[in-house]
Amino acid sequence: MIISVTSSGVTVSEPDDFRRFHIATTVASASLPEVVQRSGFGTVEEDGTAVLDIDTVRNAGKSASENPEWDEGWSAMIEYARSKNWVTDDGRGVRAHVEYERSTDEER
Repeated sequence: MIISVTSSGVTVSEPDDFRRFHIATTVASASLPEVVQRSGFGTVEEDGTAVLDIDTVRNAGKSASENPEWDEGWSAMIEYARSKNWVTDDGRGVRAHVEYERSTDEER
């Protein structure tokens, strides 16, 4: 599952790929925290790691998928993240690294 962040907002792409989980963005690193927070998907920490709201990502991912077994894949992915301590202590957030892509946006 890829969380795509552009200057226009945040969407979930590849919602059925539970082996990958990260932000892919064309937004400049200085603007990323504002875009992610404004979208309601979560926050970006000072070290550049995103902490995404599990319920928000789950709802967006499930809406973007037509896979009837999506819930099982999601649960397995979150349990794996939990085993790696990527889920926040309160269980509401999951950490994701950020991959910056080349951009044609004027922000770059």
